[in-house]
Amino acid sequence: MTRDQSLVPDSSSKIVPPGPTRVVPQPHRKRALLVVGMHRSGTSATTRVLNLLGSDLPARLMPARPGDNPLGYWESPELADLHDELLESAGSAWDDVSSLPESWHESEAGAGYLQRVSRILESNFDDSVLFVIKDPRLGRLLPLWLRALERFGAEPGFVLPVRNPLEVAASLKVRGGFQLAKSLLLWLSHVLETERRTRGFRRSVLAYEDLLQDWRGVVDDIARDLELKWPRLSHQATAEISAFLSEKYRHHHADGGELQARSDVTPWVKEAYDAVLELRTSNDPAITDRLDRIWRELQTADGAFGPVIAESQLNLAARGDRVVELESEVSSRQAEVDRLGGELTTLGGRITELESELSARQSEVDRLSEGPTVRDGRIADLEDETQAGSRERERLSGELSSSRAEAERFGSELEDERKRIDWLSRELSAHGRERERLVAELSAGEGESVHLREELASSRRELALARDQVQLLESEAEAVRRRMDVRGQELADSRSEVTRLHGELEDRRNETAHMTVVAKERLRQLVAIREESQRLRMCLEVARAETESLDLRLGKARSELDYMTDCRSWRLTRPLRWLLGHWQRRDR
Repeated sequence: MTRDQSLVPDSSSKIVPPGPTRVVPQPHRKRALLVVGMHRSGTSATTRVLNLLGSDLPARLMPARPGDNPLGYWESPELADLHDELLESAGSAWDDVSSLPESWHESEAGAGYLQRVSRILESNFDDSVLFVIKDPRLGRLLPLWLRALERFGAEPGFVLPVRNPLEVAASLKVRGGFQLAKSLLLWLSHVLETERRTRGFRRSVLAYEDLLQDWRGVVDDIARDLELKWPRLSHQATAEISAFLSEKYRHHHADGGELQARSDVTPWVKEAYDAVLELRTSNDPAITDRLDRIWRELQTADGAFGPVIAESQLNLAARGDRVVELESEVSSRQAEVDRLGGELTTLGGRITELESELSARQSEVDRLSEGPTVRDGRIADLEDETQAGSRERERLSGELSSSRAEAERFGSELEDERKRIDWLSRELSAHGRERERLVAELSAGEGESVHLREELASSRRELALARDQVQLLESEAEAVRRRMDVRGQELADSRSEVTRLHGELEDRRNETAHMTVVAKERLRQLVAIREESQRLRMCLEVARAETESLDLRLGKARSELDYMTDCRSWRLTRPLRWLLGHWQRRDR
């Protein structure tokens, strides 16, 4: 059953690409898959697999080359030529171990190439929803391509095929005669730059051997990492991919153990290969930190050895051009010698013919000279012809001698040119050996540089630790200073407060002395009051006793009064008492 799937973001993905930013896929927008791997790293096979899964290819493809890539390159020759032209305009080439100057991307030339790349995108992928672009030079030109894709309205996703550096070097040796040291440095600079340029974007790292052994797992990883679904993941596509991928086209084999064991491989390459492979399953920042450290060390080494290597390459190229020029001149001289040799052969044949004819005429003259007199006229004619033939023979012999002399002169010049070419070839070989020596010194210097940089890094860490401790002590000292300032201010405030309190205390003492006097006076008054109170209390007791006595007397009097009022005489004298009282009130 066919599993056709629409090109939509896969929301189940949990992988987050490394880098400071996160690119969120936008629905209904073009998706561009850029295969950015080192030369001879399986980029062609990866591109074809992505194409069979539903990604569009450029309209015109570079033809397959049986001796180099029999299954096809699956890239645009127009783009390859444009990239070569671009690199040459920037003073670089695809096999330059140094990075492209950053200033080029902001130059007018960069703007011109941006327009040309944009036109190629429009002419090839204007109607495409998902397309794939492959060229090993892409990794060095990503700033240009990112701007072009943004202008085109396509979101980039990067696929990074990685192959063992020893296999890449062996392949470059067969195809271009590259020395091991150059191939490894080229692999290192390309892989490091590509990895740095693709951070912050959706990307997927794959191993070339994994693609050959388990392509289904690899394409699942790519779909997960790039958050897409393949539009052509069908049984037919599965059969086509399985038929396309084959171990028999992998002509060079090496494993990680062999790479680590090789003493002629710089530690940079070993560490970078391990780190990049770890990126297949992990986004640990420690991995990119390792790659950044190698990149910085490589740039430092390039600043030291790059000018020397560039000058050597220029001299080598100049001598190579001179050799080509001399070889062309030798070929021209050889053609001239061959022409003269042909003319010489022709003249020799003509001389032979004339000699044969002269011999025949002489025989005829001898025969006729024995005949009758009537043949004298014929004999005279034959003698004239013979003399003319002799003169022609002498002329041709002169020309033959002249041609032989000229041929000998050309031969001598040719021998001189050959000797000169041999000398230049020896010089070229010497320069090649010198270049190899410089590259070997660079590789050896890299190992020593790694050791020195490790020591430098250790010293820097110790220095950073010491600086941190100094900063910590300075911070603590500053904090102590601030606390002392605060305490000083508090002490000054306390002193002011103490002075104020002393003043208040003196006032309180004065007030206390005054209050003491007042208190003593009050105490004296209180004692007097207490004495008076005691006297009054005694008086009160006496008064109470007298009151009680009076109460007794009053009770007795009331009893007597009650008795008197109850008697008849009291009632009879009542009018008299009223008149007596009235008179007394009136008198008052």
